[in-house]
Amino acid sequence: MAILARWRERLKADPFLRDSVLLWFSAQFGNAANLLFQLAMFRRLPVAEYGALMAVTGATLSAALPLESLRAAVARQIAAAAADGADVARLRRILARWTLGPTVAAAAIVVLGWAGADALAARWTLADRSLVPIGAAALAASLFPALLGGTLQGLRRFGWYAAIGPAFGFGRLAAASLLVFALSATAAPAAAGHALGIAGAALVGAFGVRAALGRPHAGSATASNASADAGYFLRGLPPLLAFGVLLNADTPLAKFGLNPDIAGAFARAATIARTIIFLPMPIAMAVFPRIAARVESAAERRWLERRAAIWTGAMGLGAAAGVCALAGPLWSFFAGRAPTSEETNLVRVLALAMAPLAGVWLQLNVLLAKGRWRAALWLLPLAAAYAAIALRPGATPGRIALALGFCAWASWPALALAGAAGSGCRCEGKTRGKRP
Repeated sequence: MAILARWRERLKADPFLRDSVLLWFSAQFGNAANLLFQLAMFRRLPVAEYGALMAVTGATLSAALPLESLRAAVARQIAAAAADGADVARLRRILARWTLGPTVAAAAIVVLGWAGADALAARWTLADRSLVPIGAAALAASLFPALLGGTLQGLRRFGWYAAIGPAFGFGRLAAASLLVFALSATAAPAAAGHALGIAGAALVGAFGVRAALGRPHAGSATASNASADAGYFLRGLPPLLAFGVLLNADTPLAKFGLNPDIAGAFARAATIARTIIFLPMPIAMAVFPRIAARVESAAERRWLERRAAIWTGAMGLGAAAGVCALAGPLWSFFAGRAPTSEETNLVRVLALAMAPLAGVWLQLNVLLAKGRWRAALWLLPLAAAYAAIALRPGATPGRIALALGFCAWASWPALALAGAAGSGCRCEGKTRGKRP
């Protein structure tokens, strides 16, 4: 009891620790839902169908990850406005200005998905063309959790922000399981469940924003002092797109170069290995608004960065070691059969390849919070090199995994050196005030 009391006192005294713990624990509910989703799809779908599902969801997640630039831009602008003492009406106007672009983009993505379904299905060797418009709908829906989550993050309403991930995870699990088990054991119903899970996350985000800001008033989007920072959003897209390639493009790349059964086996190994990445990633979400608002002193912000880096590195590398040690049992748990030696080795290689990506995510968020897009651009050539190696003729699962490992591990020191080289740049700025 004494230990719990001390921890409660420490959490009360340390807002960053409190927010990090909240986001970390909520993320584990989302991770648990993801594991249950993968377990259900592993067991229910044939190998080729599972490969097709992971190719489509991996492609949409890779394409959606640059939308973190939208989340970052909204969070940065809202955090800065709140730190400057903006009232609720002004915060509503900022959000209203940001809402128009994603709404138009979502409609365009859905139309393009339907129009290009045949061509993309043929290029990806997808037997069911409906997977393309379903994937487009999932990508379109992804705009809104990013928009609403950025608002909540900027306001430091981490309770509602923390609910978005589990809402997606459990919503996807429920919808996909119902459709796959009751309708058809194929990739299309599972992908539809994925899209419905994203829609559910957006709904939770909308409730959170409504609770934080109330109902918007008519004409609130017209004020000149509430313009959306579109330049920040556009400059953040390239590095986040590059990170999306490193994080989620393995199964789509495998689908291009491998036959369906081998691609499906690769997708299974990648899914198991990827569980390590998401464990420490919520820490970056707690760091971002504090760096962006710049209400703490420069020394306090540097200490926040160091703490976050230590926690992220320890959790990420520890999780990678655990996956390597338990690769065989993890495969047996998901697939319902013992793995071959090649399958076990592939899980281990992919786990080691993905291990640094949580640290890269933290570094990327710190750079974007500071407005240092040029330093983050080092990810672009590394992501391009990974895709080029993986798409060369004669691809094998081992070559894709090794290419990912080389580029992911190179990304970590590249961003660290780029960040250190410009640590004294004027974008760090002066503090805006004392910490509240």
